[in-house]
Amino acid sequence: KMPWPMFPNPMAAMYHIANGERPPVDVELSEEADSFIGSCCQQDPSLRLTTQELLQHAWLVAVEVSPSPTPKSPHSPAMVAP
Repeated sequence: KMPWPMFPNPMAAMYHIANGERPPVDVELSEEADSFIGSCCQQDPSLRLTTQELLQHAWLVAVEVSPSPTPKSPHSPAMVAP
């Protein structure tokens, strides 16, 4: 399912976003999530948060991320055949 089914294709959605229209989200969001999406869709570059600022946004900071396991390299000792 496309994120914004009211648009016939992704380019139509991008056109509306580029013209300052933030497409509606069809689920209820927390204030923090709504703020994050609004920050990402800010048309004016001087008002848009930087990548580093977005990474420090309350919505992302509130998510507890468990570290993913490090994939074994074929060259690591555990993977070398005897």
